[in-house]
Amino acid sequence: MQDHIIDLGTTGAKVDGMPASMVLDLHVQPGDSAAAKSLIQFGRDYDVKVVIKEFR
Repeated sequence: MQDHIIDLGTTGAKVDGMPASMVLDLHVQPGDSAAAKSLIQFGRDYDVKVVIKEFR
C-alpha cells in the first residue's frame, strides 16, 4: 500500500492542466482500521489524502 501511495504522490494526475488532489479511499474489515491508521501520516508525507473506512 505504501508503494501505491508513493506512486500516487509522485506521479499524480492533472485535471484541466492543473495538478489534481490525490485521495486514496481504503475500506477495511471492521476492527482493522487501527492497523491502517499509519497510512494516513504516510500519505501526508506524499501529499496524498488517505481515508480509511470500515465495511459494515
